[in-house]
Amino acid sequence: MSTLESPKRGYLLHSIGAMSRGTSANPNLRKDAVADLVKTHVLTLKEVIDAQASGNVVQAYAALRHAADHMAMIANPLADAIVEQFPIKYAI
Repeated sequence: MSTLESPKRGYLLHSIGAMSRGTSANPNLRKDAVADLVKTHVLTLKEVIDAQASGNVVQAYAALRHAADHMAMIANPLADAIVEQFPIKYAI
């Protein structure tokens, strides 16, 4: 059974929806960019879960490092968009 066919599928789909709705909270985030980042985020987490489920510790660690590295790809544009939306709050 694929991980995305498991009961966790609902949680992942809920997370995607919640993150996608976040674009309406900040006009500086492009929906297509957010969708791509969320898709990659979900897929990298799926790789981790699948590797852990198969008991492949080496593959699980490599997938976890890849997923962790990807977090900066989400965090950096999100931080930039928040600063752009509220420049006075984050003025240096």
